[in-house]
Amino acid sequence: MNMLIAIMGESFGRIICIADQSVLKEVCCMMDDHIWLLKISELFSGSRYILWLTPGTNKVPGTVVERQIQQLRNYVEDRLEATDSTIVRQTAMLAELIKGNANV
Repeated sequence: MNMLIAIMGESFGRIICIADQSVLKEVCCMMDDHIWLLKISELFSGSRYILWLTPGTNKVPGTVVERQIQQLRNYVEDRLEATDSTIVRQTAMLAELIKGNANV
């Protein structure tokens, strides 16, 4: 049973590693299959680009700069909370150490 799980896990891992490449390959193949529907020479005269457009998945409203500022603000707040908890923990340890030395 372990051998079967190992084989399946390895196969799954290989497939995941090449997933993005496979998607792009399939999209290019579909474009190649239907290229006759478009007059590419007129649409892209002088240009050689493949445009990959997807719907926006960003749920944070605002411009790119506003989103980056919000991300930075969130990062600073997270670091502040982590630092505060570290300081409180170390202060408590120091207080216990002082109390232990005072009793000696």
